[in-house]
Amino acid sequence: MKNLELNTWLVALDKTEMDYNIIKHVHFWEKILKPKHITFVHIRKESENWDSGDNTHFNKMVKKERELDHKWIELMNERIKSNGADTPFDVKVNYGNSFDRVLEICHKDKINLVIAGKKQKSESAGTLSEEFARRLPASFLLIPENAQSKCDNIMIASDFSDYSSYAISYAANLVSTMPNKIQLHIANVYSVPTGYHYIGKTFEECGYDMQKHAQNKMDRQLKTLNLNDIMVHFHLKKESHCAKHIFDMSNECNADLVVFGAKGATETAYNLIGSTASRMLRFVGKAPLLIIKKPGESYSFLKALGQIIEPT
Repeated sequence: MKNLELNTWLVALDKTEMDYNIIKHVHFWEKILKPKHITFVHIRKESENWDSGDNTHFNKMVKKERELDHKWIELMNERIKSNGADTPFDVKVNYGNSFDRVLEICHKDKINLVIAGKKQKSESAGTLSEEFARRLPASFLLIPENAQSKCDNIMIASDFSDYSSYAISYAANLVSTMPNKIQLHIANVYSVPTGYHYIGKTFEECGYDMQKHAQNKMDRQLKTLNLNDIMVHFHLKKESHCAKHIFDMSNECNADLVVFGAKGATETAYNLIGSTASRMLRFVGKAPLLIIKKPGESYSFLKALGQIIEPT
């Protein structure tokens, strides 16, 4: 498998108290993931056309906004430095259409990980984060506001696909570089075929058979990856979607990070990162969610990036 390097980060800020929480977590994760450069950015929409024919008031307003933005950049620089930043970084406020501004940053800095926060009480946070992750050619780390800065347990979701193998391999390689003991967990949600009753078995009997089948596939997957010492959790699907089960399993094992391998977007399917990974963005609880994509599967920035960083 081609190595996944998450060495250039774009951190989305929105000029709220959440920014300070994000900075704290970025500092924690940079010690683990060891990036080479981090860009902190806030995208401000330009004001709409001024209705009055006299632009004096508009110009005064823009001047004041620029002054406030400059002070905010200075404040963020001091805050990031005070958190003990080890990685070179810069702080930016960009103006105008989010598509254009983010596109410029991604092209210039070759961003391969985008980080954003999730406000637990924001009704739009789930759908916004989902759209954020769907449209990115880079990997995506979503940090909930109540997340703790620790990494003792990592859970990886597996459906036995190449993408989940890639995620497991990435997590295992990451853990191997850590001086402290980190427990890896794998979550698999299996289901009972709808026509089970035609073969004369009960739901429970067929569920038992399907779990054994899942266990065999998991054994093959881990053997192929040459991995052991990983705790595997199986869960029979009863909810309407696997994401809720994975969310529950991550809570049960006290996961500090949940990892998904997702399809890199293409021109014809740019909005598909995998339905379970996508839905997990809505269920994310106390653990950050990392959606990783294989290098080389990214779609064209021009066709894939939309308005992805909007302050809410």
